[in-house]
Amino acid sequence: VPEDLAKRPAIVGGVEQDFTYGDCQDEMALINRAFLEVILEGDAEGNTLDFPIPTYAITKKFDWNEENAKLLLDVTVKTGLPYFANFINGDLKQKNARSIFSGTHFNAKKLFKKTGGLFAYGENTGTIGTVSINMARLAYLAKDEEDFLKHLDKVLDISARSLSTKRQVLASLLEAGLYPYTKHYLGSFENHFSSIGIVGMNEACMNANWIQKGLDAEEAQNFAENVLMHVRKRLKEYQADHHELFSIEAVAAGDISHRFALKDQKEYPDMMIAMQGDTPYYTGSTELPIDGNVDLFTRLDIQNRMQEIYTGGTIFNVRLAKNEYDAKGIAVLLERIMENYTIPYITLNTCNRDYPIEGYLYQEAVNER
Repeated sequence: VPEDLAKRPAIVGGVEQDFTYGDCQDEMALINRAFLEVILEGDAEGNTLDFPIPTYAITKKFDWNEENAKLLLDVTVKTGLPYFANFINGDLKQKNARSIFSGTHFNAKKLFKKTGGLFAYGENTGTIGTVSINMARLAYLAKDEEDFLKHLDKVLDISARSLSTKRQVLASLLEAGLYPYTKHYLGSFENHFSSIGIVGMNEACMNANWIQKGLDAEEAQNFAENVLMHVRKRLKEYQADHHELFSIEAVAAGDISHRFALKDQKEYPDMMIAMQGDTPYYTGSTELPIDGNVDLFTRLDIQNRMQEIYTGGTIFNVRLAKNEYDAKGIAVLLERIMENYTIPYITLNTCNRDYPIEGYLYQEAVNER
């Protein structure tokens, strides 16, 4: 039971009871076990369920030897589905897992972090929309770093205005009664973020004539860090101007990375673009290419530096080669990562699911510990 709920009276049917949530640990364990068993079983044909995607809070008190924890690891081995929130290191707080503004008022000078990762938003919050910025094209067209930041500022200004306009339209439609359930349960979109996302920073560094190296190089990492801090600074200015929440997002990319790369490939044939077979794409946010030669813990070192700058969307994806892992080894790996890094959210893809590229080898990770 989360510490901030343990001593609160349990509510049943809207009525406070004479027992607390802390008294309901056995019932919570029963529900958790039932959920994990359903996920482990899969659908009627035994296929992995794509949703829901659970996010589990890992604290210093988390017992990996407890029966439900073992079942969770079995689910992870079979499906790669769960996300793990790092409450051991970093600035994640359990009390904020449900409400981002727990005892906090809006402060334009501060960028608030989204709660719950990609699939476990806190209460009464979400995203108005996300504008993804093609960093690779900006870097390719820029004369130098100063010119890059100049053009980036123009794109950021347009992004902020478009998101603010969208927020105003949605708010007016909400007040006009077009979203009755949203109006009843949320009341407003005041706690929703206007998100600006980063796509293709690795390719941006490779195309920048003043760097021409990927994110595995120190100078590229320094540039990426400076760009992220610059975006944070601008978002604080937008918050003050619009009095609205803004977020700098680590965009997973997906379709948008392919669309950006496809357009750039046609318009600028000499651009450096990542390829998977004949398919062009850009690496998500400030991630390294998954088919590179950088080992797992070096990647963690680099992402540990980057991910704490973002306020939303951060996830470190550990890809494990098929049949190279077991539940006990995964527990050791998760503990090792969370004890030594401030990366907020971690997922392990065990390649029992359909992923186009197999990346890190589990055996390499275990040998390094």
